[in-house]
Amino acid sequence: MSSQIAKKTFLDYISNLEIQAQPKYIRLSGIVCTIGPACRDPAILEKMMEAGMNIARLNFSHGTHEYHADLIKNLRVAVANYSKKIGRTYPLAIAIDTKGSEIRTGLLEGGMSAEVKLEKGDKITVTTDPTFSTKGSKDTIFVDYTNITKVLKPGNQIFIDDGLITLTCETVTQDKILCTVSNGGMLGSSKGVNLPGVEKDLPTVSEKDKSDLKFGVQQGVDCIFASFTRNAEEVRQIRNVLGDSNIRVIAKIENTQGVKNMDEIIDCADGILIDRGDLGMEISFQKVFLAQKAIVARCNKVGKPIVIATHLLESMVDRPRPTRAESSDVANAVLDGADCVMLAGETAKGLYPVECVKTMASICQEAEAAIWQKQLFSDLTRGVSLPLDVVQTTAVATVEASMNSLASAIIVITKTGKSAQLLSKYRPKCPIIAVTRNEQVARQLHLHRGILPLFFEGETPTEWRKLVEVRIQAGVDFGKKLGFVKNGDLVVIVTGFHQGAGSTNTLTLLTVKRSMDWGPSPEILRKYNLEPPPRLKISCKVPHCRSAYYSNRVNMRFFKFPRDPHVRRQWKQFCEIPDSFLKCDSYHVCEQHFVKGDFLGRSLVMGTVPRRKGDVERIAREHNYFERPPEEHSCHKLENEVAVSDGLVVNIT
Repeated sequence: MSSQIAKKTFLDYISNLEIQAQPKYIRLSGIVCTIGPACRDPAILEKMMEAGMNIARLNFSHGTHEYHADLIKNLRVAVANYSKKIGRTYPLAIAIDTKGSEIRTGLLEGGMSAEVKLEKGDKITVTTDPTFSTKGSKDTIFVDYTNITKVLKPGNQIFIDDGLITLTCETVTQDKILCTVSNGGMLGSSKGVNLPGVEKDLPTVSEKDKSDLKFGVQQGVDCIFASFTRNAEEVRQIRNVLGDSNIRVIAKIENTQGVKNMDEIIDCADGILIDRGDLGMEISFQKVFLAQKAIVARCNKVGKPIVIATHLLESMVDRPRPTRAESSDVANAVLDGADCVMLAGETAKGLYPVECVKTMASICQEAEAAIWQKQLFSDLTRGVSLPLDVVQTTAVATVEASMNSLASAIIVITKTGKSAQLLSKYRPKCPIIAVTRNEQVARQLHLHRGILPLFFEGETPTEWRKLVEVRIQAGVDFGKKLGFVKNGDLVVIVTGFHQGAGSTNTLTLLTVKRSMDWGPSPEILRKYNLEPPPRLKISCKVPHCRSAYYSNRVNMRFFKFPRDPHVRRQWKQFCEIPDSFLKCDSYHVCEQHFVKGDFLGRSLVMGTVPRRKGDVERIAREHNYFERPPEEHSCHKLENEVAVSDGLVVNIT
């Protein structure tokens, strides 16, 4: 995104950013979306995944276990549908956000959707009497913190709904507090309450939290967002409840105690989430950006994933476009070093959940392209203590090689995900394709910047080296399908020298071969003692043909069927081709790797390449090729513009 002018300083780099340049790589930052009433339908969830959702967040401050079980069911239905659509398993991670040591108001009369207006100067009573837990009004509201009357004193402030409403304490009695409204607004049900500057004696892990954590284990979730984490001991207590489930614990720093103990929390947790809404109620709002930058930097230094949340695209709750300030906020979160950014009310209750995800994805992609990658890599490696272990040395060398060679991707074969996480720590400019056979690992890797997890479900040869080759090829094909790996590109391959987790110590630079070569690969020809078909220049003079063709729907090769009878017999025996095919002199399409008996397709039409984008699909629809069953597909030239077969539009190149 910047010009090739030599850049000696950060100012040089920034001044040479090209505003009109398009990002070279796909989005590398993860997007966390909160699931709620606005997006619980599987069809909407599927669109959100297509738009870029990587992690689905369930907020356990609201709803019952039955409600959340229904959400998880809908998520898995949407994942199954989307996976079928894209032809591979989409590794969507599911995270539950605990209530934690959180204080909330009760319900207003009228339920969750009810609201009352509080005016500045109004008198209101805050009570812990459970009688009012569902009978709140503009005169009395319930809070679920029993000891609130013991920790508050006259003059203290109570912030409600991220500071939208401010109450000042006047009189404190045994079970209620008389307050004056200092800052009014619309008060809804079950809103968050903050007590700035007040030490609270809330339990470390409440009974509700323990119940929610066990529910998460039963449901097979991937991450826990531990709310209001104050110290490392709270993280350890959560791990004790989770047992050996391998669920990642992401500590949420959102109070003064969490900021004070950030180093021990970062060291103990699997990652950090900065909830800027609650944090902004606990510390001065002018200091929130400092806390964000400090926490992000410390996580980057040790390679722990960091998520930034709250009010990133808040205006899109009821508007289709973000404000300029919100766009800059998201971009600066990425520039600071965030691994993921989170949408809360924007997707849970907003009018435009899918548009929010698309907007977030596009802003992240632009921001990533503006990062001074070489300087960042230098900063990350400068403070590393020597000597490094083998795996970390390999990771550093891999990232440096990817930058020096301008590689299109790094492909890492991983069992536990540790190798991919280490690569992410050093922030390569290109995507990291992490190929793993562990589906939970694939889902959890979405927490880390730059990792595109691929859950490998293909054939598993018994020979280990052959299995590695197959998975490397799967990674290359994955990159090609997403469009950032092309023929002739360099990719960096990271594997182990021998079988087993923790053995990553080998990197290889590989040039991607052309998938549109002529006929089968030389290796296949040698293996089956076949003579190669002649080379052919595709032209619009392809004769009309009603013969069958054989192809793989992903990788295709063009060749002309051999005229030599001897060679034809070879192909017939190898490919199980019917006799009628041997009489055909037309051009045909065959799969990249000729595996005996694994051929698809019924008929083929070929012609010249359509000149305008969209012509292929338009012509196919005009001739009803998407609706007609395969056995009714005959060969037509379709005005010499396109090749169509079995509902698959083949764009000839």
